[in-house]
Formats: sequence, C-alpha cells, structure tokens
Amino acid sequence: MVDFSVIAAQNPWWIEKKAIVEDIHIQGYEEAKIKRRPEILGEFDLESDGVYVIRGPRQVGKTTLVKLLIKKLLKNLDSRRIFYFACDASGIEKGSDLAEALKLYISWARSVLPKERLYIFIDEATYLSNWSLGIKATFDLGLLKKTSLIATGSSAIDLKRGTERMPGRRGKKSGLDKTLIPMNFREFVNTLHPGVFKKFGSFPKWNQQTLFEAGESIALYGRQLEGLFERYLVTGGFPNPVSNEVSKGEIDLHIYEIYRDSTLGDLVKQRKQERFLRQLLLWVERMLTTPIDWNDATRETEIKHHETVRQYIEDLELSFIFNTIYRVKSIGKCLPSFRAGKKVYFNDPFILHTLRWWVYSFSNPWRAACEYVMNRENRGKLVETIVASHLKQHFNEIFHWKDTGEIDFIVCEEGDVKMMIEVKYRESVGPGDIRPLLSHGGGVVLTKKGLWFDRKRRTVFIPVYYFLAML
Repeated sequence: MVDFSVIAAQNPWWIEKKAIVEDIHIQGYEEAKIKRRPEILGEFDLESDGVYVIRGPRQVGKTTLVKLLIKKLLKNLDSRRIFYFACDASGIEKGSDLAEALKLYISWARSVLPKERLYIFIDEATYLSNWSLGIKATFDLGLLKKTSLIATGSSAIDLKRGTERMPGRRGKKSGLDKTLIPMNFREFVNTLHPGVFKKFGSFPKWNQQTLFEAGESIALYGRQLEGLFERYLVTGGFPNPVSNEVSKGEIDLHIYEIYRDSTLGDLVKQRKQERFLRQLLLWVERMLTTPIDWNDATRETEIKHHETVRQYIEDLELSFIFNTIYRVKSIGKCLPSFRAGKKVYFNDPFILHTLRWWVYSFSNPWRAACEYVMNRENRGKLVETIVASHLKQHFNEIFHWKDTGEIDFIVCEEGDVKMMIEVKYRESVGPGDIRPLLSHGGGVVLTKKGLWFDRKRRTVFIPVYYFLAML
C-alpha cells in the first residue's frame, strides 16, 4: 500500500517552491563544471494530453532532465500541479502499486485544483514489473484527462513491451518516444567549448564536394577539435565522467563504480548470468571491429547455444551497451545479410572502458583507459567504434561490407547507397589502403590528419573529428 507521506516526501515543492533548488540533481547540475542541455528538453508539448516515454542508459541524465523540466514549470505554476515519483525509491514493486500512487495523487490534486492541467513525472518506471499497466489502469479510469505524463526508464526492453501494452492510451500526438543517450562528439564540443561550436554548421548534403568544403570551413579549429577528440576517446559522452575529468584531469574510481553497478544490476535483473556476461564482453572486446558469428562465441565462452548468444547480444543492445552492424547483401542492394558476420561495437567509449575494467579486474580504471587509448591498434578500433555509434544515431540503415575486401560502413537511405565510409585513423593513407572503397566508386576516408579531395577517385579524405563534429 502506498502512503501519501511517501508521495509528499518526493515533492517538497508542494510546501515551498524553492525546495527544487536544494534537490540533489539540481544541485549537482549547478555545481558541475559542464552543463549539458539536451535538445530533447525543448521537444515536449506539455500543454496537451500525452504519455511521453524517455529511454536511455543508466546515469545518462534522465532524472536531471526531468528535474530541470520541473524547475522550469515551477516558475509559473501552482506547485501542487507537479507530481514526481521515483519508482526505485518508493518501496513498491508492481504496476498496480504505481496505479495506486497515481490515483492517490490525482484525487488529492483534483480536490484543490479541479480544472487545472497536471504534470506527472514517473522516474525509472521500468524498475517495476508491469509498470505500464499502472498507467493504463489510471487512463482507463479517466484520471489522465488534462494531464501530461512523462515516464523514464533504463531498460529499452521493458519500455518497448510496456508501451506496446498501452495502445490508444498515450495521446494523439506523434513523437511521444524519446531517447536520451550519451553526448555525441558534436554535443561534447558544444558543451565544453560552445564558442568554437557556433563557428561551423551541421552536416552537409551527402556528396564528396560539399563534405570537403565543409571540412575546409572548420579546418581553422582543427587543433582544438583534435584535442577535444583525444579527451572524448577516454571520457566518452556521459555527463558525470566528462564533468569529473574537466574538474580533476581524470575520472574518479567511484564514477566507474556507479556505472558498473547500475549497468550490471539492470542486466542481472533481466536474469542474465554474470559469468556469461563477463565472458561475452571479453570476447566482443577482443573481436572489436571484426565480423563475428554467434557460433564463434559458443566456442570461446561457456555459453552452449548460439541462440543464447544472440539473445544476450540483442538485450545488451537494448540496454544501450552494444551496437550491431549487419553486412549488406551487396553494394547495390541495401538489405541486411542476417546469416553473415556481424560487427558488434560498444555504444560509448566510457562504457567500453568501464566494462573492460570490470572484465579484466584492473586496479585503476582511469589508468587502464589511458593505456588502452595509447595503444595504436586499440585506438584505431575505438575510433571505428565511435564512428559506428554516431552513424547509428543519425541514419536508419547502416551496414558493413566484406567479400574479398572490406568497407567499414555503407550508409543507405530509402534503399539506396548514400555514402561508403572507411576509417583509417593514421597519419597517412594511400590508395593501396582503401582498394575496396575505390573499386566501388569511392567515398569518404576518415583519417587522423589531412584534408583533401581526390576528384579523380571521387574520394574525400577528412579527419574523423571534423566529420563527427558536423554530424
């Protein structure tokens, strides 16, 4: 049974609006050396009925985003119209308990504010079993009229299943599903050095000429971008590690521990075996950037069946840990070859460094991350990993190609190849290093240094940090 005192304790602004300033997440945001303001902050229409769902990995800033929205609303509204409920800190376990909490708040709020719009924020909804049934039951009772509701969660699996159980009950608007992911390199630059960011635009049209011209326009800031990219290789895009590195020049042990514990806790909750996770993560890290087959994992780990491997990989992808890139059937046919070797990448550099620390039991995760990045082979793999996650964020159809040669990324749009990309993070790249790309008409080569356009071969060579800063 949900007690009203539990609800009231999570909403101290009902007594005093200024209490939001003392909220631990708002204080952390204000004290942080860097302040991330995700674009999705401005994407919520809170003046019409709707149930928004925000998904994203643990510790990416979903709760802080919600508290920033609440702080903004409190400036002009009666504080009793705003209800925050953290499912993982309320002593409840089921969707039916959530329904009870919602009914308790709404009946109280309507007794004093019968005609006003209410704003409800359900944090870490996926902590509860059948969380969506609590919202569905509340909707079916007609209690969500003149109400805007935002639910957050870290399990994309549970969020997907939950939203599927609420057909017709989320509102008539489009764009109700939001994703908050770690900062990509463009946002990282914008957050650390907004003055530099404003001097160059977003990604140009998909052709070599415009890409080359855009690269020329930001070449003046090449040194700054290269320096920021070197830091991004170690910190990734999660706000807390980035802020910690900005403050101290390194990332504290407890930051890694928080991410490790929250990530593994969610996976164990999904009934994943820890020893299988450790072995699978070790195998994927070792095979990074190499096409793999699920059967290979059964020979390298204690997992006996390839279907179990597939399920683990898919769930890790839904938990924002992995990205899987399928091989394209042919260069001229943008369809995935499901039986061919897949490339599995980590979703963010900090995720890779944190899980490597756990898998290998390193004593000092910061030192281990720096040593990993200093190794030339590892650095090349990490750069390709970062490119993969950025492309997945921006384009729906991303493949790799491998036959007698290999092309790292095939970007497709509506079934047509838009661009072929090869990652060569080294000082110099010659035609012999990119023969497969050249034999299929050229494309984009992402390098460590140097910007030039080989018009004869229809190929642009551009530093990877230029390219990523424009995405």
